[in-house]
Amino acid sequence: MIVDEDVCVLKPESVSDEDAASIPLVAITAVKAFRKCGLKEYDPDGKRPRVLVTGGAGGVGSCAIQLAKNLYNASFVATTASPGKKTELVKGLGADHVVNYREENVADVFQNEPPFDAIFDCVGDLYKTLPLLAEGGGVVSIDTAPTAEAVAEWVQESKPEGVTFGVRGFLESSLGKGIFNRLTGATKVRNIVGKNGGKYNHVIGCGNSEIMGIVAKEMENGRLRAVIDTVYPLSQGLQAIEHIESGRTAGKVVLDNKVV
Repeated sequence: MIVDEDVCVLKPESVSDEDAASIPLVAITAVKAFRKCGLKEYDPDGKRPRVLVTGGAGGVGSCAIQLAKNLYNASFVATTASPGKKTELVKGLGADHVVNYREENVADVFQNEPPFDAIFDCVGDLYKTLPLLAEGGGVVSIDTAPTAEAVAEWVQESKPEGVTFGVRGFLESSLGKGIFNRLTGATKVRNIVGKNGGKYNHVIGCGNSEIMGIVAKEMENGRLRAVIDTVYPLSQGLQAIEHIESGRTAGKVVLDNKVV
């Protein structure tokens, strides 16, 4: 397989092929999200942020918890998960507080607690979390209220075939951005968080060698581990998709072309 050098880095020898296959896109997405929230990597002398990640047992969420703790030096990381196995999983990844979303509302749980500097919504709980954002904080969703800026950034970075110049022009124009963001609800979210000096962004992950260099270093140093639910042989690809769609996975599902 041949890939562009701007979307990959050399795999550390200590990292397995399965782990290396499962990490890139979810970790890139998490790093992009935290950057949009205003957090900085390797900043031990800066403010230690309070971070909320919804859907901590998912592929992106499980990376985000670890990166918040180890890469962004978070003082407190909260997340949401179902009780039992998934709650224990996210605690093991570094979550300080786990909200049982089946029985608790995350906004009620933290309404009398200090607000969060960064909120990363991975599962569609965006509106529930907005009252918890600190003054001047940042919130990102990968599920709700996509923005024209996020789509335009994805088009620029991933260079997908079939996207015409007219589409890019629309997304990058003031009129196009305004129409798109109003239709998706992004403008509404920005108006809500903007009252407190906050900012809202949407993120779409794609290949990024600069971020993957950081991720590879974190994995090599044992500060970021892959969370793999199941490894399927390539011949069972359909079963793998069905398993993902069941909504019962914790972490990533991997296809292995070396297994018959």
